[in-house]
Formats: sequence, structure tokens, C-alpha cells
Amino acid sequence: MSLVTGATVGACLAYLGALAFEQRRARRHRAAIAHVVHVNGIRGKSSVSRLIDAGLRAGGRRVLTKTTGTRPIFIDVDGREQPVRRRGQPSIREQLATLQRAARQSAEVLVVECMAVLPEYQQTSEERMLRADVAVITNVRPDHPEEMGHDLDDVAAALALTLPTGGAAFTADAAYADFFAARAAQKGSTCNFAAPCHDDPPDFAENVGLALAVCEFLGVARAVALAAGLRAAQLGQRLAHRRGVGFAPAPRKVGQHALERVPLDDGLAAIGKVGERDVFLARAVQDHVAHVFRQQGAVEKNNNISC
Repeated sequence: MSLVTGATVGACLAYLGALAFEQRRARRHRAAIAHVVHVNGIRGKSSVSRLIDAGLRAGGRRVLTKTTGTRPIFIDVDGREQPVRRRGQPSIREQLATLQRAARQSAEVLVVECMAVLPEYQQTSEERMLRADVAVITNVRPDHPEEMGHDLDDVAAALALTLPTGGAAFTADAAYADFFAARAAQKGSTCNFAAPCHDDPPDFAENVGLALAVCEFLGVARAVALAAGLRAAQLGQRLAHRRGVGFAPAPRKVGQHALERVPLDDGLAAIGKVGERDVFLARAVQDHVAHVFRQQGAVEKNNNISC
């Protein structure tokens, strides 16, 4: 065997050994966590993750949550917000570090937002990393057509790759509830439709309904989880009105662009640490409005909001 061939074989064996070690460590961390909730879908993942976090904490559970929306953050077991620090581009390998973080903090429940777009990465995140026992699929919408397909059925098939094996799943998408139930059954799981919760403002009913379904499944009384979600929504609304970010029904002008009523979504209303951390709420309001402005091509400073 030549030196070059020997070096190549050695490198391959070292790489395979590293993968095997990583898998064993991931399984060990996963075994230390009673429940992993994998939140997927096209819209509302961050909001639903935060609402689940709020409800479970209200029920006395030790929870660690990771969201990867406009501002990727950890909500640690003690309720403190910590930014997700990255070196280089985002990678699904972050989910392995998230498992480790949750295990080290003795979390009972890990709530983690899916960060993968490519279908094969979504599948890898679930089956080789997180191995969740509870899945959430918020909805099916057109998004990332090059990666997930131009047809809604293709998008749904991609999202279904994060359904658990031998677990439970919930969706707020009535049109695809039967599809997800059939795919879940193939993996020995169930998937139930979570009805919207009309105790909440209509912008947020589907998200709250999903969070309540998950919290009830994990043993938190509906009334307890609902009270936590409603307090979070009300706090978000009050702060948003106080900061003047345009929750009024009438359209507003932002620069040269008209901005319709901003929906209560993506971290504005579902703040995990209910009744606390107004500074974070203010930043969440700013970030969401900045995101809306960017989508409209209007990234600029207005009404004391730094975009």
C-alpha cells in the first residue's frame, strides 16, 4: 500500500470514527431528555415554540427552547435569553449542540425549531439528531420552491420528514391534517389536528391552539397553558401599542411603503418568560417590524425603530 493510499484510508477511518462518536454522544444526550418537541412548518414556528415554552413553564416543567427565526436564541431552563452564537454559516449541526445544552441543564423538555430547508436535511435533523417524540407542523404554504418544490403537496411531503417515529404530532393545517396523519401512521405515530383557540386575538388563534395541544399532551392543564399564552399575547400587544409599531387596523405609511396591520406572530406576542423581560419584548417588536420592512424593500429608521 502506498503512503498516499494509506493516508487516505486513515483519514476515512478517522472520519467514520468521529461520526460514530458524535452519534453515540447525541444518543446519550437525547436519552437524558424526557421529551423533544420538533417544531416545523412554513409560518409561525418561532411563535409556536415560544408559546409551548410559556405553557410548559407555567405548568412547572423544566424547559429549554431554541428558536431560529429573525433572532436565533436559546431560552435556557432558568428562563434567560441567550443568543445563538455561530461561527460561519448556520448548520443543522447546531441541533446536536442544542441537545447537549438541554442535557447539561437537566431539561425535561427541549422545544426546538426546525432550521433545515432541504428535505434531506430536515430528515437528518429528525432521524439522526433530535429523535423527537413530539412534532409540530404549523402549516403548509409556498416557500423555498427550489428546495422544497413548487407544489404544495411537495412542500407537505418535505415537512412530513420531521414526523417522529413512535410519537405524536400536531398540525394546524386542516387541508393537510389527513395527509400528515397518514404519513405519521407509517412511522408508528399519530398526528392530530389542533383546532384554533378563539379565546385569543384572531391573528394568533392557530398558533395558540397548537401550543395548547402540545402542552396538554405533555401533561399541562389547558387552563394553565392558556392563561400563560394569553398573558404573553396581551403583554406583547400592550408593549407594541406603547412603542407605536402599527398594530392599528388602518394602514400606515413607512417611508414610501404602505404597511398593513402587523400580525401577532414571530415572537411579538408569544414571549416565553411571561410578565418579564420587557427589554427582550421591545427588541422582538423591533426585529419583527424590521423583517416586515425588509420584505417590502424599505429598511429604514422610522418612529424610533432601528431596522
